[in-house]
This record gives sequence, structure tokens and C-alpha cells, in this order.
Amino acid sequence: MRTNIKMSSSLGRLVRQLGLDRNALRRRIDRAQAVFIFVLIAAFLAAAPVLVDVAGHWARAAGINEQRAERGWRQVTATLLRGPTTGQDRTISGVLGVVWATAQWRAPDGQLRTGPVPVVPSVRAGSTALVWVNAAGFPSRPPLRDAQRERQAALAELMTICALAIAACLFAGAGRIMFDRRRMASWDKEWRAIGPLWSRQL
Repeated sequence: MRTNIKMSSSLGRLVRQLGLDRNALRRRIDRAQAVFIFVLIAAFLAAAPVLVDVAGHWARAAGINEQRAERGWRQVTATLLRGPTTGQDRTISGVLGVVWATAQWRAPDGQLRTGPVPVVPSVRAGSTALVWVNAAGFPSRPPLRDAQRERQAALAELMTICALAIAACLFAGAGRIMFDRRRMASWDKEWRAIGPLWSRQL
């Protein structure tokens, strides 16, 4: 029973705040602002699920296309020709946990390639390391996994709902400024008409 009373009182308070009650003191501009807020909330609730679904679908499709393009990527064994420099150990490894060292490896087509590859700071020249290379045989990041693709889709959905909420807040703020200006202009007009009558009585 108490829960129903609290819900009804909360609903009534919300109705009053939105200006949707039958208060005779409310002006036409107040009712117009209430309708504006109601339409804005309804538009947000209607558009949010659709846009979030579109954003998630687009992100998943982009991830699938990326995975298709990465099917030729391979993990190969690279032999380090030189170890990482001390300067790299102090700067890069402390942040990323990896450094770059010159190594040699064979591309998927069998060609021998030489260049910098990411390794852990503790490796030395002559040791080997597993590195990912693309179809052309050049070092690359690991291919996109299904879990990463889903995380990207979830992030796209979250960013979409946040962007939509920010846009709704901006529209609400702009509408409030507009209605306040019209309200102040109406009050000023009425005061110019009624103020002199009060002055005469005084």
C-alpha cells in the first residue's frame, strides 16, 4: 500500500514538474514548454533503441569485414639480430611492456624479411620471438577476435546512447532558454500594461 502511495506521489510530482497538471495559474507558454519536454522525451525513447541497434549492427559488420581481411595474417618466428636499446627500456617498456628490436623472419610466401618487431624488453640478440605478420609479410597487430569485435560493438552502442542523451540535453537547454526569453518578454509586456495602474493607486 505504501509503495503504491509513494509511486502515485512521485508520478504526481513529475506531472507537476513537467507542467502537465491542470493548474489554472499555468500560462500558455508553460503548457507549450511542457509539451516540448514531453515530445523530446518521447523522441529520445523512440529513437534510442533504433539508433543503438543500427550502431551495433554497423560495428559488428565492420568487425566481420576486418576479420575477413585478416584471414591471411600469420604468426611467424622471428630471430632477433639486435636486442632492444637501453633508451627504449626506460621509455617505451615502462608504458607498453614492449620494445622494438631488429629481427629477421620469413613471410607467408617464403621471402626473407628484416625489420623492427615488438618484443619484451628482456630479450637478447640471437633469441627468437613470435610475431604476427600480415599477408604481405610485414609486422602487424594480432587479428581481431570475436570477443574484441563484440566489445567494439558494445562500445559503439554505448557511445551512441551517450551522444543521443547529450543531444537531447542540448535541445532541452536550448528550448528552456527560448521559452524563458518568451516568458520574460510576456511578463515585461504585462507589467508595462498593469504597472502604471498600480502606480496610480499608490
